[in-house]
Amino acid sequence: MSLSLCLILVSLGAAMSADAASDAICAPTQDMQFLARRSADSDSRGAANAFAHRDYDLAIHFATQVVEGSRASHHDAAAWTTMCASYGALGQWQAAWQACEAAVSINPDSWQAWNNRAILAAQREDWSGARRDFQIAARLNGDDRVLKANLASLACKAGA
Repeated sequence: MSLSLCLILVSLGAAMSADAASDAICAPTQDMQFLARRSADSDSRGAANAFAHRDYDLAIHFATQVVEGSRASHHDAAAWTTMCASYGALGQWQAAWQACEAAVSINPDSWQAWNNRAILAAQREDWSGARRDFQIAARLNGDDRVLKANLASLACKAGA
């Protein structure tokens, strides 16, 4: 088991042997979870709510309303993050990647966007890119339980 996985397990408060913890976390390997982001804008909230209800097409519709309107950049960043998550959940990898790129270029402090971009890198088996993006997300918000689970899943999938 790698040092990074061991550190993740310690940070998760695992109270078992390293081998037992590795087996428990890696079998079966969970899918990584995309994350939406909301802002105070009503369409941004609608997009995030639709994403939470797994209505990805509606989430994309609301997020598109935000980016096509004359909104503030922080609303745009949230909308692009939610579009990235929605396109990713639909398996539309190219559109998801473009949306994530827009989100991190507008707001490089959006840990949700970095999380989503890391998942897309993992989908391409770009393990170093996924690790790098997850590390950026963790520096921005290392306490999120979904992010911790995604990091553990990456360690299992990448065998690192």
